Amino acid sequence: MSNCGTAVIYNIWDSGEGKESQSYTSGMMIDTSVAGVRRYSCNDIGSEPDFSNLIFELTILST
Repeated sequence: MSNCGTAVIYNIWDSGEGKESQSYTSGMMIDTSVAGVRRYSCNDIGSEPDFSNLIFELTILST
């Protein structure tokens, strides 16, 4: 038996005034240099984005 599905990863944040997204300099960089692993580096908003606000990895398991 295999489970298949879709994971939707979206850059959204709340800095106290409600949810925000898709603002100037917001976004995610995705590193796929390691097979089966995706590393997401996220930036919310700011004049000098550094994409270190949130960093996480997803491991893709094959069945």
